[in-house]
Amino acid sequence: QQVMSKVSEMIPRLQPFAELVCNQEQEMEYCIGVHQPQKLKHLQILDNEHNVFSTTFGIKGKIDSLVKVEAPIGTEARITALELKTGKNGMAGVGHRAQTLLYSLMVADRQGSSSVEPSLLVYLGEESPKFHGVSVELSHVAAVIMTRNKIAA
Repeated sequence: QQVMSKVSEMIPRLQPFAELVCNQEQEMEYCIGVHQPQKLKHLQILDNEHNVFSTTFGIKGKIDSLVKVEAPIGTEARITALELKTGKNGMAGVGHRAQTLLYSLMVADRQGSSSVEPSLLVYLGEESPKFHGVSVELSHVAAVIMTRNKIAA
């Protein structure tokens, strides 16, 4: 009974994500940090549960979805990671952003790109899920890689 109640509560919250992934050319809003919302256009899902490994950074992961998007609209289409979280954006958000930042690094590394693009993070447990762009800032990358190196040592 408790499981059915939780699932029934989550179904309406999945609608924005379902609209994005099921309707090509669908436009959605996303925000990076505290900046004004921008428009994002979904073009294609390339893979789900995408295994990725970076020898450059010595890390591996499983990206929920690898997607091709135009974000912001009017820019060149790019491939990025889309990470889904079932909970709400709270205290764990820093770890989720770090995880998503590492996915950005791995996607860029795998593509042989020197440009690391923001990835997308969605909290499905929020009342109205939004797409959060996770920017790649040098200081954050350094902190995450140093933490990874401490753990690996």
